[in-house]
Amino acid sequence: PRGVGPSPQPVIEAALGLSYAPPGRHTEEYVRSLAPLLRGEDVAFDGEDFKVRLGGYNAPPAHPIPLLVAALAPRLLPGAGS
Repeated sequence: PRGVGPSPQPVIEAALGLSYAPPGRHTEEYVRSLAPLLRGEDVAFDGEDFKVRLGGYNAPPAHPIPLLVAALAPRLLPGAGS
């Protein structure tokens, strides 16, 4: 299985050049933007870390695509694995 999560600090800061200060919020917003896309839905999301507008060309998948979330801290535990 594949999943998403906040990734370790060196990947976020050194490799991607992003701030690691809000990993919980960053992951929550990423999931809220990604989940509709995996269902074939349009996305209109305005968060603190992500601003996403996609739509009009995303077809629903032939089979459901599971979305697994990793948790590195208690903040993400409620949504992890759901």
